[in-house]
Amino acid sequence: MGLAAARFAVSPLYEAMGLLLAVRAGRAGVDLERRRAGIGRALDRGGLDLLASMVLVRQGSHHYVPDFLTPDPVGAVTDELHAVATTDTVRVQAELDILTTGRELGGESGIVGRELPRPVADAVQTGERQFAERVADELDVVWRTVLAPEWPRMRARLEEDIAVRGHSLAREGLAGTVRSLAPSFDLHDGVLTAASPFEVDVTADGVVFVPTAFHRPTVVVDPCLGLDRRSPVVLYPAVPATSRGEDLAGAVGRTRARLLDELAAPRSTSELAGRLGLSASTVSYHLQGLLRAGLITRVRRSRTVYYHR
Repeated sequence: MGLAAARFAVSPLYEAMGLLLAVRAGRAGVDLERRRAGIGRALDRGGLDLLASMVLVRQGSHHYVPDFLTPDPVGAVTDELHAVATTDTVRVQAELDILTTGRELGGESGIVGRELPRPVADAVQTGERQFAERVADELDVVWRTVLAPEWPRMRARLEEDIAVRGHSLAREGLAGTVRSLAPSFDLHDGVLTAASPFEVDVTADGVVFVPTAFHRPTVVVDPCLGLDRRSPVVLYPAVPATSRGEDLAGAVGRTRARLLDELAAPRSTSELAGRLGLSASTVSYHLQGLLRAGLITRVRRSRTVYYHR
């Protein structure tokens, strides 16, 4: 696996799909309970027939949910929705074929086929492109009605987690960081492994690590052979909201943790000094440390330098 090209990213659609799947599976959890009613109302209003039928899978059934619903993580929901709507028609058909026929894999089991849901079978008759556009529209409804109102807070939490992992990379290296993501992950001799009922060997040019509030630790591998393979995605639970501030302060120090919190938006040294009640020289010192650790970036606009997490 191309660990030299590994990156961390936040994905709005992975969060939306994770929430849908978790609610459909009846899983419990603080992050789920507050949103369960919203998902239920969105599904009950109708107009989400395609999504509802594709995510209606029993936990442990090894049924397949098409992967084009969660494109490569890029961080902006508009870009990810566009990627869904413009999915190559060959990929759409290939993934629907896997949904119905399954796929043999090593280990205890493979992907188990199931009957193509009637709403999907009817919709795809108009063409794979139109089908993908309808699915993107339904994902947009879920996004706007359930997650968008609180996304700034959720995104800040996920980005804080990435900041913690960035510091871990500097101190512990990639192997130590991977092992800290979940007990089921390991990295040895350049090979990343994850506990799974399936046995799949993957060689890829890169891998994307995605913190999430709703998914369980897992590695998402492109099942479509013969197509341009998507990079594997490693989903791992983000630092819990109740402890993320303490974890971040313990990792980088309280002052730098406060700076990272402020840098959810671009700010200058003088602005940060005023907001935190510190001298400009103190702020500058800590910003240089965060820059060296790769936790922040900077850009010059006219005569002012802005820093951003």
